[in-house]
Amino acid sequence: MTDFKSFVIELVRLSIVDPRAAARTVLNLDFSREILWMMALLVVILSVILTYVTMLVAGAVSVSLLGVGQTPLFLAFFMAANMVFLIFALFWTGKILGGTGTINGFIAVVTWLQSLLLMAQVVQSGLALFSAQLSSVFGMATLFYGLWILIQFITEAHQFPHWGKGFAVLVLAIVGVSAGISLILGVIGVSTLGLSGYV
Repeated sequence: MTDFKSFVIELVRLSIVDPRAAARTVLNLDFSREILWMMALLVVILSVILTYVTMLVAGAVSVSLLGVGQTPLFLAFFMAANMVFLIFALFWTGKILGGTGTINGFIAVVTWLQSLLLMAQVVQSGLALFSAQLSSVFGMATLFYGLWILIQFITEAHQFPHWGKGFAVLVLAIVGVSAGISLILGVIGVSTLGLSGYV
């Protein structure tokens, strides 16, 4: 247990100071696809739980996601769909640009990034108890640095020589993910639940 804790702490540190080295470590873990998807689902569930606990503490339970979906199930579905779309978009976009990554590799690095963001969300929630402004600043910093880490993860997973291609993959993947999520929301009729005024 101590060795696992030390490994996680070191991997978190490495993700901050040398994201490509952290990505190599994650990629070398070589879990089966089934285990990787289970880990991804676990991260989604934990994120949903933390989001609703934070809303309860803040007294904002009535605030819904994009005007709809006040249930944890909807939020879990939305987050899981977004994560799956991102994984496949990063994989296929990178392949088109000459990358050599694998689906397993991208499930692993995206899940680890989501784990890092979950840890950061815990810190941000704690800061919110003392200072809303400080919490907001931390949240923005986390968002931008998280994107930088993701670019480095993409670069390493696809074995690109420079992060510029990783950035291009991310931009193209985000466009694809946005289109895919919009399509899904349209298919399940979210607009009829009150979302149409937001998109």
